[in-house]
Amino acid sequence: MMRMSMLLIAATFAGCATAPRREALSGIAHVSFPAAHRVASGATTADDMASLEQAGICEVISLRVPDEAPTFDEAAAMRAAGIAFHNLPTDCASGLTRAQWGSPKVGAGD
Repeated sequence: MMRMSMLLIAATFAGCATAPRREALSGIAHVSFPAAHRVASGATTADDMASLEQAGICEVISLRVPDEAPTFDEAAAMRAAGIAFHNLPTDCASGLTRAQWGSPKVGAGD
């Protein structure tokens, strides 16, 4: 079975009051906008950091599992861009559970 890396990009958790600028994210793989102040996409690359910044992204939650590690230091690149970064390794949708999130603050208020 083929797994697709998924990245949840949140524009509200770190105090961002405005919705992400969609046009700035047009070059990111499989980008979608499932809810206000929320973006979902395929895995990002080092080249995507400028787009995330331009879009006003404040926080990224990566669902990559260890064997899908990117070819760059994703956490360091996000921090350098001023974006909070969290890795929540998840193997397919069945791996997404409330217990795994570990914090009721994530997504609170939605």
